[in-house]
Amino acid sequence: MVGGVITKRYFGAYKKFLSYALLSYCEKGLIFCFPLLFLWLTKSQSGYNQVEYVFAVSAMLALFLDGGLRIYVLYAYRQGQESMEVVQRLFNCLRVMIKCYLLAALLIWVALWLASSAYLHEFSNVAARSLFLVMAAFLAVLYRIKDDPARVFYYTIPVYLVGLSLLWLLANAQESQAITLAIAVPHLVSLFVVMASGRRAGEQRFSEVKAGLMSSLAYAWPVLLSVALAMLIANFGKIYAYTHLSEQQMFSLSFVQRLALIVQLAHISITGYLAKKLFVSESLSYHCRTFALYAAALMMACILSFISIYVLDYLSVPVPVGISGLFLVVMLYVVCWCIAAYLEIYLNRANRNGNILIGTVLSMCVYCSVLYLFDSDVLMAFAVSMAASSMFYMLFISLSLVWMKNKK
Repeated sequence: MVGGVITKRYFGAYKKFLSYALLSYCEKGLIFCFPLLFLWLTKSQSGYNQVEYVFAVSAMLALFLDGGLRIYVLYAYRQGQESMEVVQRLFNCLRVMIKCYLLAALLIWVALWLASSAYLHEFSNVAARSLFLVMAAFLAVLYRIKDDPARVFYYTIPVYLVGLSLLWLLANAQESQAITLAIAVPHLVSLFVVMASGRRAGEQRFSEVKAGLMSSLAYAWPVLLSVALAMLIANFGKIYAYTHLSEQQMFSLSFVQRLALIVQLAHISITGYLAKKLFVSESLSYHCRTFALYAAALMMACILSFISIYVLDYLSVPVPVGISGLFLVVMLYVVCWCIAAYLEIYLNRANRNGNILIGTVLSMCVYCSVLYLFDSDVLMAFAVSMAASSMFYMLFISLSLVWMKNKK
């Protein structure tokens, strides 16, 4: 009886975390499997490369399209004495911006359709996924502030479930059309659902949108620029390989980065849940304990990523040969990047975003220098450059925090 009461209290205390963790890993698993399912169904390396290209470009575009609102909202919430009215104003601002983007995307789509452009499918996929990512990223922060972080998955998980189902049903259809239907359609439907269900949709004035955007940019521009450079480092290899290297080289690099994504998705899940508490808590013991648990989770994700190679091979998913060295170097890059991104939160708290930008610019210099000097296999050159830049950046952020602490 006593044991049952204790178990019930324990589960009640961690119910939100457990539900968030379950749904988060479900969503991340679906994202991870999306290109791989297409590869398994069609055995088409070119189609797999196309999906990876769309995912890479849309992730980069999504960083800029919100003007830094998702970065600014937590800071604005803290500075506004934890006022939800401030958050709602920023959300309404984002909704107006997305309506403008949808109109612009529609005009471009019509122009490409009339011109019978070969880029029509790629544009449709990139535009739909980019705007969906913008909305999902803001909703993740919004529901984290409301202490209901799992709710964002009610909008995101169905997108990937429908997309994967469409991939399955359209496996024998024309490749580009199947990819477009599986990516563009569910992403746009979810976006329209959010746009239609939001409160006070038409009350935002242009002056309020402008004021919110200007405040966001004033705070977030160093972070925006630094994240853009970091994303360029992460995705430049895939984009370059898609346009300049062989299909097999693109396949090998994107496949390895897809496996390493398991670690990055674990990082996103953990920091997404803890972001608010890390921002507002002043308890040193809490921060130390949380980082220890975070490091353990990263280690487990690394092991899972390594095992996934053998699992995919067992499931008859085409796996590139001779990728062990490339995989280890890319994993080193991802682990260092995750730790640095975790530590960035403390610079965001202190409004030391300039340090993040300086560190990113310097790490970009390291990336370019190593890439230029590394005289070896082109894929390994990209991987070593990425690893060197992330190791430098992690060290820079760590030293910045030590300097900031000693200065107090």
